[in-house]
Amino acid sequence: MCEPPSHQALIRKLRELEDRLENLQKTEKALKSTYEIINRSPAVVFLWRDAPGWPVVLVSENVETIFGYSPSDFRDDHLSYAAIIHPDDIERVSAEVATHSADPLSHEFFHQPYRLITTSGETRWVEDRTVIGRDADGTITHYEGIVIDITDCCNAQQALVQSQQEWETTFAAMADWVCLVDLRRRILRTNAAGETFTGVAVDDLRGRTCCELLHTAACAIDNCPMERMLETGRRENGDFFNPEKQRWLRVTVDPVTDGNGHVMSAVHIVRDITDMKKVEQERLKAEKLKTVGILAGGIAHDFNNLLSVILGNLELAAHCGTVAPEIASHLKKAETAAGQARELTRNLMLFARGSAPAKRQCDLRELIAKIVAHGVADNNLRCELELPDDLWSSEIDPEQMQLALANLLSNAREAMPAGGTVTVAARNVHLETPAISSGIRLAPGRFVRIDVRDQGTGIAPHVLPHIFDPYFSTKSKGVQKGMGLGLAITSSIVEKHGGHIGIDTRENGGTTFSVYLPARRAKAPAAGAAAVVPSTAGRAQRILVMDDEPMILDLCRQMLEMQGYRIEMAEDGPTAVDKYRDAMRVQDPFHAVILDLAVKGGIGGLQVIAKLVEIDPDVKAIVCSGYSDDPVMTDCTRYGFAAALTKPYTREGLVAAVASVLKANRP
Repeated sequence: MCEPPSHQALIRKLRELEDRLENLQKTEKALKSTYEIINRSPAVVFLWRDAPGWPVVLVSENVETIFGYSPSDFRDDHLSYAAIIHPDDIERVSAEVATHSADPLSHEFFHQPYRLITTSGETRWVEDRTVIGRDADGTITHYEGIVIDITDCCNAQQALVQSQQEWETTFAAMADWVCLVDLRRRILRTNAAGETFTGVAVDDLRGRTCCELLHTAACAIDNCPMERMLETGRRENGDFFNPEKQRWLRVTVDPVTDGNGHVMSAVHIVRDITDMKKVEQERLKAEKLKTVGILAGGIAHDFNNLLSVILGNLELAAHCGTVAPEIASHLKKAETAAGQARELTRNLMLFARGSAPAKRQCDLRELIAKIVAHGVADNNLRCELELPDDLWSSEIDPEQMQLALANLLSNAREAMPAGGTVTVAARNVHLETPAISSGIRLAPGRFVRIDVRDQGTGIAPHVLPHIFDPYFSTKSKGVQKGMGLGLAITSSIVEKHGGHIGIDTRENGGTTFSVYLPARRAKAPAAGAAAVVPSTAGRAQRILVMDDEPMILDLCRQMLEMQGYRIEMAEDGPTAVDKYRDAMRVQDPFHAVILDLAVKGGIGGLQVIAKLVEIDPDVKAIVCSGYSDDPVMTDCTRYGFAAALTKPYTREGLVAAVASVLKANRP
């Protein structure tokens, strides 16, 4: 019989069991802690059988948090692992498992990323590390897998790839030439625009230097932005003119530094700024013209007053009884020269100050015929008119448009010094779309096109870009020629009418100027006959004249008294208002008043008319000024005046203005 274990043996056995129990508890605690860590991680642990579909034997509970499935969904082969793999990836995953399983030395492997389908139908990307379980004979018993959700990482990588593709596409499509250059200015990388700028194929640009391609050997190192960037360590740029292509280029150089701030290479950006330079030149030109306008405006008033006195007194002298023929001839020449000075001042003001047109609906056929009749007075010159009966009318300033077309006729006449034919043709045009490609910068609509064609030698290519520039002329200098304002004024007038002027010229093939004016279908109202007022019509009528220049007052008085009017004069606004009020009180009112618009240091015509309207709502006033482009002059009725008279005026113009106002007074 076996002897019962001794007391000491039982105690040892008990202690061994207690140690084993303690170790098991520690192991259980560690396993529990590990299991909790796994369930909190993005990794799901699977145990699959080596059977079709890979039935799930065990899965960690975090499968529900990550993929939406509960562990119970996989029990009793209800749901296999293969069933949740994306249909487009199952074939690849199966092939990877088969390949590694067939290798007896393979114990673990990584799958290429593949997709799983969650319970909500969402697709998630996973990375799978699989361990192959084998028995002693090497037969596969199961697979153990750690499946990690890498969807966010894949999305970020995909976004990075897409961003890189977008940048590559943008880089290739940029109109600016962008390249990476080393410190010796050799091109390391370039976009396709480099071929456009240099004429060298993109593949042949690498290794070439920027100076060689852009500036040739004449590159000024002192002005090289690359050189300055190496000195300053910051962005530098410079503008260069390429004489071969006749283009302006702006070169910008940005440093590329390492972690210590040392310049390793540079980004070289080249932009074509030719159009910007042209805009800048136009801006500078406009500023110069504005300066000229300010200067012209400053002297216009005084100069026109002086011209009024000169012209007026010349007219009076010519009508003062019998004048010897020699004196009459001198007076006529002086009057002609003064008239030319008036036109010169008017043209300069018209262009420099940008006079707003006083538009009214006009019959263009009648206007063109009138201009041609007066503008072509040369025995060597013939003029052919092509004016259809159904030509649309247009709202224009007749005086300004007459000047514009007269300038074109003068240009045609000077283009044919030996004589020839000028053709003036007009036709209705309906622009369906903006014809920018044809150089016509107009919105769609109805227009009247007026062509002035000559048979001259045409305009040279180097002259053509400057023909509308102010003060540009190929003619000799002088009073009558070479001022360089004719075409510039014409262009300004047409543009202010909402139109466009274009040119078609061929060397030795003549030139055609085409003017487009906004049109109206309605016929223009028939022009009424000009009122003719005999000199005896106003003998008993009183006229009040206000002007701050005594010579103008005296001249105006003499001109009107020759027509039989009774004249009162006032040198300032308050005096004019007092005289008008006194005349109303004694029942000997003024039939009309002539008010100077601008009075130095005093109340001008605009303020005076407001006070006179308070006294007499029916007051008939004529505004007078040397500023022909002032809004009051171009739209006088809006400000309470009945007519406008531009200085310097002639006796005929003054009398006609007064007559028109007095006629309006009649019942």
